[in-house]
Amino acid sequence: VAQAKELFRSGVALFEAGDVARALDYFRRSRALFPSTQNGVNAAICLDRLGRYDEALELYEEVMTLHRGDLSEQ
Repeated sequence: VAQAKELFRSGVALFEAGDVARALDYFRRSRALFPSTQNGVNAAICLDRLGRYDEALELYEEVMTLHRGDLSEQ
């Protein structure tokens, strides 16, 4: 979990710096270790920004299905 969190934080920093493609890689690596609402949604946002709309929609739907309880708490 700690490594997933570190990858997520690195992804956020890259995203904020405007490097969306590299941020996506970090969010996906974080997600591979520990899938969460945050790394899933952030990866989907990256896909959307990169114009990869079908993949973004698929990931949004996956997050909605797998993490429905987490989303209702926010």
